[in-house]
Amino acid sequence: MNSILLGLCLALIILPVNITLTMISFRHDPKAVFLFIGGAMFFNLVAAGSYTFIIASRASNLKEFAIGIGLSLVSTMLCKVIMAMRNLHTNDQIKELKKLKADIQKLQKTL
Repeated sequence: MNSILLGLCLALIILPVNITLTMISFRHDPKAVFLFIGGAMFFNLVAAGSYTFIIASRASNLKEFAIGIGLSLVSTMLCKVIMAMRNLHTNDQIKELKKLKADIQKLQKTL
């Protein structure tokens, strides 16, 4: 059980960096979001490799440790992609609301 927790601790390192990169990408062009996601995924792989190299000697069961590492990587990548997709959907809604507001103001001026 301790080995799987050691593997899951990788998410504590990766998740704040992924959230920060994803939030920074929201301030840029929507096309840049995918560049930030790619950079965050590269960071995930480098961080996971370094973490595995350093911590693997402390894990008593390498199979559980590998499962924990895999769960950490998958969950953080899914979280990052869900955040990006949610933001793109929100941007579309904001554009639609601005368009509706302009239509309402146009109608108010004609009345």
